[in-house]
Amino acid sequence: MPSYTEEPSTAPVQQGPIIFRLDASHLIPGKKLSAPEGMVTTVTTPDLHMDIKAGSIISYIEKDIWEPVVGTFRFIVEQTKARKFRVRSTTSVLSVRGTQFVVDAKQDGSMTVQVQKGSLDVTDLDGKNGKTVKAGYEITVNAAGIGQPVKTKSSDSSWYDETGLAPSVRDISWDKESLSMRYKKSCIYTASNAEPAETLTAEEQKVVTGLNKTLKAYRISTEDVYLGREGLLQSMREKQIITGKQAATIFLDTKNIYYKNTKPTWKKFSLKQLTDSLFATARDQNLTWGINKDSLMFDRWEGAPGSRVAVISGKLTTEGNESFITTAMAKDAAVGQELTNISIRMDEETRLWNSYTADVRIKTGKIYLSLHGTCTMTYGDAVKLTAPKKAKSLKSDQALKELMGLMKKVE
Repeated sequence: MPSYTEEPSTAPVQQGPIIFRLDASHLIPGKKLSAPEGMVTTVTTPDLHMDIKAGSIISYIEKDIWEPVVGTFRFIVEQTKARKFRVRSTTSVLSVRGTQFVVDAKQDGSMTVQVQKGSLDVTDLDGKNGKTVKAGYEITVNAAGIGQPVKTKSSDSSWYDETGLAPSVRDISWDKESLSMRYKKSCIYTASNAEPAETLTAEEQKVVTGLNKTLKAYRISTEDVYLGREGLLQSMREKQIITGKQAATIFLDTKNIYYKNTKPTWKKFSLKQLTDSLFATARDQNLTWGINKDSLMFDRWEGAPGSRVAVISGKLTTEGNESFITTAMAKDAAVGQELTNISIRMDEETRLWNSYTADVRIKTGKIYLSLHGTCTMTYGDAVKLTAPKKAKSLKSDQALKELMGLMKKVE
């Protein structure tokens, strides 16, 4: 018998049609899964997401081996070096490593495979007569053998476009972000024109007009690079205002603290207590810090099949809100300040966050200021750090005083 959850998920991250959501606990080797008529079924594990079109049936043979019976299925397979994910038919085997593809299986045992991202290999059951199918191509296999890859002319994504985001995918994504040990986070903070919160005098309006000229040039840029396993950390903050620019960059390894301003000359000192504290903060205030997980809700998909991102909306926590306002404006959040709205873009394949934006309106005196932040993330081997080759050594007390003064200039 098919294996389902009792009821469709009603978690707040879900929007769209009626869907059955299954996870790894529902997968029993040798059993079949089928999507009821009128309902898409999704299967989500830490390294696989599969959409099963309504009325389709597929057999779960064992871990990483599936055999479509009839219908249409979309697979998003997590890429790993050692893993060999396979989809079988009565005549052929698909070997997959990190791929997005759609399988359309007929009752006569034939199937057509459309590759949306990555590539896969198709062989007969003996592992012979192999063909490689790349993104944008499809191939048909049947009793007569394995066909030739041809360009995909059309693809119906409507049945899975609105499946939303399973709660388990959100949780997996959150855990990946929280545990990330190699990333670069680059952010830009700006402020829109000030708006009156109440009636202003002519003199006050002149002040606001002058303030808005200043805000046009105002820009805070930050970049945090964290290589946890290597024990390397770098943080940069740059402040652009109408009169010029100030910048501060700090680099840490396990022994020294390096710093510089806009000039290329590095200075360094050693203060173990401060180094340990900065690394502890980097570990604790990771990529998910300050975001209210319970507030996250799937909004929509963006992009074409094979390269889609899920747009997820939510709020910052009180602590995250205070940090955002302080970073953007060097100003403490007022009591009762509304929480910042956040919009995350999560890559459908990797389940990592490509970027997020944050927006909040704050009241200061008789005016409102709208703050906006955009952060982009990079992960893995693309993120590199190298310790400065030359640096002037200073005593810790002298260097710490100078560093604190430098950081004050970029607030």
